[in-house]
Amino acid sequence: ESGLITAGVAGVVGGVMVFDSNIQRWVQKNRTETGNDIFKHVKIAGEAVLPLNAGLAIGGYLFRKNEEGNRLFQTSLVSLEAQGLASSLTFLSKWAVGRNRPSRDPQGNSYDPFKDFDRSFPSGHATQLFAFAAVFADQYPLPVQVFLYTLATAVSAERVYRNHHFTSDVVMGAAIGYVVGKALVWRHTYGDKGLSFMPLDVAGGFGVSLQCRF
Repeated sequence: ESGLITAGVAGVVGGVMVFDSNIQRWVQKNRTETGNDIFKHVKIAGEAVLPLNAGLAIGGYLFRKNEEGNRLFQTSLVSLEAQGLASSLTFLSKWAVGRNRPSRDPQGNSYDPFKDFDRSFPSGHATQLFAFAAVFADQYPLPVQVFLYTLATAVSAERVYRNHHFTSDVVMGAAIGYVVGKALVWRHTYGDKGLSFMPLDVAGGFGVSLQCRF
């Protein structure tokens, strides 16, 4: 099953990648002042997701003796873990793939792997937003689910609109965030054994810490 999911994601991303340059040209050609204003606010919302998640965790902790407060606290912790793991995978992929951003290579065919983390593929913003949405959408009903996935999609679109990413970059980032988020929800629901992944800052770079529970 996991192999089919991987193949499906790879097929979709590869298919979108064929049209990356055409989509990018069309989007940049049709930018408007209204669009600029809308996506300016979307950008702010996208950059606030991690502080928001931390704030929800703190709020849930303060009211953890209440059932809803405890649910918020536990969900926020899983979401932070999902964002940490998914972002780690995304940054390692950026480093390994080394795809240049559309502002530097509009055709999307320029790669410079193993240089740095500030690369185009996949999108870190899409990864974080979809990891956040996947976890909270599993624990909270409509209309929260619709709102979260709409926000995640809007932030992903903003990255393409502002010429920071190609469409395939945000599709891959969304897939990483969603799959990691759902996988961690499953792990915490059906058993706390296995591996935990968290981001790790090291001198001059970025890494991942792993913890194994038996």
